[in-house]
Amino acid sequence: MSLAFTILEGNLIKDPEMRTVGDNQKVTIMVLAVNHGKNKENVSFFTIETWGKNAENCKNYLKKGSKIRVMGDLRQDRWIDDKGSVHSKIKIVSNQVAFLKTKKKKLTKQDAA
Repeated sequence: MSLAFTILEGNLIKDPEMRTVGDNQKVTIMVLAVNHGKNKENVSFFTIETWGKNAENCKNYLKKGSKIRVMGDLRQDRWIDDKGSVHSKIKIVSNQVAFLKTKKKKLTKQDAA
């Protein structure tokens, strides 16, 4: 048996997109930006896929900029395009999404006025 499980924490770069497939199953696709350390220029982007009630909750409550933690399996999609070229993409199929709070902006005296 092999293990391909990951935990990622970051911010969504766009609103989640939900669609219905097959026998009325809901799937939501999100793109997560993960910063490496304090260097804002060193960012990785990951496609996150979640199903069922998780998919519905993500679509209903998350938006661009939302901070989340996802836990799930690494999966590789493979396909051949119209020209016969082989492509592949790694995604995370998440079985758990935690909605995290973003840091609140501190009010200054000028903001309160």
